[in-house]
Amino acid sequence: MTPPGSGVGGEAGVNPFGYSDAVWRLFRLTPRAGTLEGPGTLTGEAATPASRSRLRLQVKMAQTRIGDARFQAYGCPTTIAVGAWLAERAVGREVAELSGIDAKAIREALEIPEDRTHCALLGEDAVRSLLSQAR
Repeated sequence: MTPPGSGVGGEAGVNPFGYSDAVWRLFRLTPRAGTLEGPGTLTGEAATPASRSRLRLQVKMAQTRIGDARFQAYGCPTTIAVGAWLAERAVGREVAELSGIDAKAIREALEIPEDRTHCALLGEDAVRSLLSQAR
């Protein structure tokens, strides 16, 4: 018997490429995917021309804290997981607290291997873009 998520077999949700459990879960579920509109919405965007990946992170302010967050991503499962992770982490925080999120923190949290570092850097760039919109 093969364990679920092992990448073997034909069951739904199989992780055939060996992504970390955190990446695969966020990629499959895509929590907080979508867009935000209206007053108090800030948008950070980043792109990597080499891989054509794109990431948009949006937050909606509720006074001094982030009341809601959404992301849109175009890229590999790791890029999508990075967007979902960032949006989940943003809710309830002050915008300035996001400044502590960098590529290293993203890689550690999602167990991103070195060959996918560009995905974590994309996330860091999206956060930096968002922070510049908040100023």
